[in-house]
Amino acid sequence: MNSKSEFKNRLYRQCKNLLAVPAGVLLLCPAAASSVTWYGINVPTNADFATNSLIWATAPVNVWWSTNNPPTTTNANDFDIIPGATNGSRVLGITGTPNIVPGGSYLLGVENTNGFNVIWVVSWSFHVLYLPTIQTAPQTQTAEAGATVDFGVDAGDDPSLKCQWLFNGNAIGGCTNSDLCLSGVQATNVGTYLVIVSNIFGAVTSAPITLNVIPPVERRPVPGINLMGDAGSMLYLDFADSLSPAPNWSTLDSVTLTGTSELYFDLTKPLPPQRFYRAWQTGTPGVAPSLSLPAMIPAITLTGNIGDQLRLDCINQVGPTDAWVTLDTVTLTNTSQLYFDISAPGQPPRLYRIVPAP
Repeated sequence: MNSKSEFKNRLYRQCKNLLAVPAGVLLLCPAAASSVTWYGINVPTNADFATNSLIWATAPVNVWWSTNNPPTTTNANDFDIIPGATNGSRVLGITGTPNIVPGGSYLLGVENTNGFNVIWVVSWSFHVLYLPTIQTAPQTQTAEAGATVDFGVDAGDDPSLKCQWLFNGNAIGGCTNSDLCLSGVQATNVGTYLVIVSNIFGAVTSAPITLNVIPPVERRPVPGINLMGDAGSMLYLDFADSLSPAPNWSTLDSVTLTGTSELYFDLTKPLPPQRFYRAWQTGTPGVAPSLSLPAMIPAITLTGNIGDQLRLDCINQVGPTDAWVTLDTVTLTNTSQLYFDISAPGQPPRLYRIVPAP
C-alpha cells in the first residue's frame, strides 16, 4: 500500500468481495489521565484473517454495503483511514480520538498478496467500557470463629469484568466473583486478602485487607424497654404476642422506678417473632406511665468466680482489627451474670472480648 488514495481506490475495486459481518458490539474506553484510549470492534472469526493485515476506515452513515450490492458512492474522499488502525488481530486497537460513534459505519480492509477484501461493519449496539476502577473496595473485618464472612468489591456494571481473590498472595481457587464468602471461619483464615479486577483494557488491584478471627462471646439480643413515670412509682409491665383479634395481656413484671425513666430488659427465652408491651399504674399518678422501645440490646454473659473482675471490650466488626475499646470493668456478684451493652444501638455491628482485669 503506497498511499491513502491508492488504498481507497483498491478498496472500491474489491467491493464485489464484500462480506457481511454478524451483529456485534462496539466497545469504547474513554481516555483517563495519562492512559491510552482503546476502541474495539469484534470481527467474526475467519481463518483467512490469520495471516492478513487488517486496515480500518470510516464511512458516512448514509453509505450502505451488503454482500450483493456495490457501494452507492465512488467518491474516494468519502472515506478516511483511521489513524493507527492497522494490525493483524480481529480487534481494533488504536490511540487518539477518531470519529467512532454509536450507529456509525466502518470498513475493514483485509490486505494480503491477493489484494484486498472489504468487510462492512456497523455498530449495531454500543457499550462503553472503562479501564477497571474499584468504586467500593473490600474492608478489613474481625469475625468470631465459626461465623460467615463476606468480602465484596464494586467496580461498576461492566459485564466483562473478571475478579480473582487472593489470600496471603495466593489465588483462591474458584473465587472469581465480585463477592467472596468464607463460611465457618477459623484461625487458618486469618491473613491478608485482596482482589484483582480486570477487563480487556487492563487490571486493577485492591488495597490489601485483613481478616482476624477471635473466640466467640456468648450473647443474645433482648428487648430494652424504657419505662417512664413518677420517680418512686410502681409500674406494671404487661405483654401480648398478638393484638388480634383481641390482645391477651399477661403480666411480665412490676417495676419501682428509681428515676423518671428506667430501662427494663425482657429476658424471655426464646423470644416470639413479635411482642407488644404496655405499662400501667394504679391510682391517680402525677405523670401518666408510658414506655418506648429504643432497640434490641446485646446481653453478654459473664462467667467466673464471685468477686472476679472482668474487663469487657468491644470492636467494630468492620474496620481495623486492633481498635478495641473498653466498655466496662465488672465485679461478678454471681458465677454467671448478664451485662447489657446499652451503648450498642445506633452503632456499627460490634464484637466483644472478655479479659480478666488485673
